[in-house]
Amino acid sequence: MRSLIALAALIAAPASAADLGFQLSGELGTLQNTDPSYDLFSNSNLMPSRGVRLGVTMMDTLTIETGWHRVRRGLHEETLDIQTAFFADEFILGPKVSHGFADVFYPYAAVHGVLIRGVMKFDDDSSNKRNAGQIKETGMAPGVLTMGGIEFRSPTARGKLAVAAHFEAGYGWFQAAEFGDIGTMQPGGFAIKGGIGLRL
Repeated sequence: MRSLIALAALIAAPASAADLGFQLSGELGTLQNTDPSYDLFSNSNLMPSRGVRLGVTMMDTLTIETGWHRVRRGLHEETLDIQTAFFADEFILGPKVSHGFADVFYPYAAVHGVLIRGVMKFDDDSSNKRNAGQIKETGMAPGVLTMGGIEFRSPTARGKLAVAAHFEAGYGWFQAAEFGDIGTMQPGGFAIKGGIGLRL
């Protein structure tokens, strides 16, 4: 009886640091943005970004991920001689569920909570960072990103460092961000990401 209790306690105990796996990747991605306000900053309806993603593998099939992406877009309005700029930081946090085949091929699905912090800027003298005529507003857009993807890892022994490449696609839903007197912007729609990194 005592041995059964001990076994149950062992199974229920949280994973130790030695049992955890770690994932680190550099990424490129894009998120759809069909809001008319975004036309002031880009000639396309896409928000290309780059960033990093960190994951902690709690068990063979479950990884908790966090990450950050940076968006930089802008246009020069010839008629009014105004430079527009849009910057955004995308922060993610959420679980990823995967299943490995031969420790090389890993299809997966992920659901991430996302917070986008965006900055809109309008400047009639972009060479002067302290230009008094500059208009700048900040807004927040919380949302959810659901993704499905595949990952390929270099064949290595379990517990050894491996190189991995991944590609994923999905869809994002976001609340509209308020940018003061400028107005609102609501990104969202189709999303893709891909990257290369290390797995341990």
